[in-house]
Amino acid sequence: MSISKIMDSGTLGMTPKTADLFPKHQICTSAMALCKGRHLDTRQMMVYGFAHTEYTKVIEILNRHGLYIFNSDIGDFLIKSACKENSFIKKMLFDSDDSRYVKRKCKMGIVNFHLFNYQRFIDKKPLIPSILVLDCDNNRYPLNVEKIVEDRSFITHSEVIVFSKVPEISDDPKWKEACTRSVICVKVKYGKPDFYRRSDFLEEISAPWKDPKWKVAIEKRKARKLLKQKENFSTKTYSWKDYLAAEKTKIDEAAAERMHKFSRWLTLRS
Repeated sequence: MSISKIMDSGTLGMTPKTADLFPKHQICTSAMALCKGRHLDTRQMMVYGFAHTEYTKVIEILNRHGLYIFNSDIGDFLIKSACKENSFIKKMLFDSDDSRYVKRKCKMGIVNFHLFNYQRFIDKKPLIPSILVLDCDNNRYPLNVEKIVEDRSFITHSEVIVFSKVPEISDDPKWKEACTRSVICVKVKYGKPDFYRRSDFLEEISAPWKDPKWKVAIEKRKARKLLKQKENFSTKTYSWKDYLAAEKTKIDEAAAERMHKFSRWLTLRS
């Protein structure tokens, strides 16, 4: 039985108040264990994934156990988003009338999330994990690295590509650590076929962009994009990479200024 059947049957129809009266679902406990292993915040998470791996059901289970969950709405600049501590998340603006609005919103969610997480890293707060539900037992569409890169018809493919590119916008070790440590790719494993299905759990898998085939596929994709731009004389009206780099610089400069003021205060005090 799949997670969707569990949820549709109402066996997990618990409110946050009643969730503690029942044993935690292994989807929840396994997610929290993966986060603890990387010293990440276990009270809140961002979850992305494929529809056929039932990532929305994973979100629902985590929500029902009291976790604060971010989804692609974090990329919608028309909606205010805040973390569990009520800190608002700064969002990148883009053309909301564009026919690709939904895809851009999902991609910008990843961009906004990483900037917010980097600020937390600088402020020495726990990083918020990002869970990518990319595979499941008996997967109808087995994970295919080359297809993720080449097939742009699926929004999730574009999302995975953005996740892979975000750490590359800077060589700063702090940026790379904040980006890579917070992202966890998982597979949904189905447990014993009992009534509650509480033994289903999340298992960490290697990120698709670590597969040797990924780099080859990306280089082919870059060549095709470059050729297409030359033929159509097209240029991008927006660049999430430029935005990310500029906002990171602002965070670094603000942190340096705070450190400078603190040093001056220590000097004057002594």
